[in-house]
Amino acid sequence: PDTVVIRIEERVAEAILLVNNRAYEVDGEGVVLRPTEPASAPEMPIITNVPNLTVLEPGTQIVEPAFHNALEVWRAFCSVDLSQELTLSELSAEAANTIRMYCDEIPYEIRWGRTDFYLQAQRFEALWQETGGVLPCAAYLDLRFDNDVVCG
Repeated sequence: PDTVVIRIEERVAEAILLVNNRAYEVDGEGVVLRPTEPASAPEMPIITNVPNLTVLEPGTQIVEPAFHNALEVWRAFCSVDLSQELTLSELSAEAANTIRMYCDEIPYEIRWGRTDFYLQAQRFEALWQETGGVLPCAAYLDLRFDNDVVCG
């Protein structure tokens, strides 16, 4: 009865969130950890364009579905081998069903949303392997329509 037990659990940054030209480290539960520089964490996705966010304070938890879907897209993308070939530059989370991924090696955006992100990642990887990485896309590759993949 006269013992105090303190347990400390460190939160680990999983993404960089850009809001109003400021960057913040955010953990996997959407808790803002601290302000940072975007270039300081190359292994983490940079998430942009999340709606309904203004100024963030450390300790604040982000509840916006678009942000959490962007994190889930990142996790799904990392689950396939293709993630070792492409360098993610940005995840734009404009809406829960409109997550746009930009990679350094390809000139078009990849659109995610609506269904299982892990299945979308697997379809993307299969298509990439089937075409040798040469897709007939100029502006976008849209993975949001179940078995139909749309190039534009």
